[in-house]
Amino acid sequence: MKKLLKGYLVVWAVAVAIFNIIVFAVPNESEKYVKFGGAFWAGYALIMLSFLGQLAVSVFFFRSENTEKVFLNLPLIRIGRSCLIVSLICGAALMVIPDCPQWVGAIVAALVLGFYIIAAARARIAAEAVSYVGANAAANTAFVKEYTARAEQLVSSAATPAGKAAAEKVFEALRYSNKSGRGTGDIEAEIASVFTVFADAVRSGDDAAAADRGAALARLISERDVAAKAEK
Repeated sequence: MKKLLKGYLVVWAVAVAIFNIIVFAVPNESEKYVKFGGAFWAGYALIMLSFLGQLAVSVFFFRSENTEKVFLNLPLIRIGRSCLIVSLICGAALMVIPDCPQWVGAIVAALVLGFYIIAAARARIAAEAVSYVGANAAANTAFVKEYTARAEQLVSSAATPAGKAAAEKVFEALRYSNKSGRGTGDIEAEIASVFTVFADAVRSGDDAAAADRGAALARLISERDVAAKAEK
């Protein structure tokens, strides 16, 4: 993305230079046109501010290394491009219309910039909201995924057939349990504690302790499922 950013900066600088050359290369006055009169400076300011806004949005976008964030920030690029196009049209009109009042230019510039600033802010808030929900979803499902993997490994490391059978039951219970973990933090902490004792019993061949702790885990996993469903 950094290479793309460097290429964009070159294109942006060339575009700004060309715009300014065109603007200031035009003769100051002609038969019916006074260059710097009317709303010229309001139009010029609108276009330059849009160029700067496009630059800021693009730098923010291209500096994102996370693929998910790049995807979520795509609307910002579309908004920035749309703002620049509209600003070029409105700004050019303000610059060439003879005797256009400055206050008209100021209002037009404020409306255009205000609309797109609000649109960009809304897009950014939406992207942050989606990212937050995704992060929470990943965190909520991480516990079950982790302990399902641990239980599966425990099956192959059981010291006795009875211990292996107990580990398989826990593995199946975790495998088909509710993956969501909202509001289940206390139960998950208890499951983690009991699982440690259960794993030691399975590996050491203590069938009585493995059966007892396995039953306790099955009960806790069931309670967690009920709690997770209640939070939906």
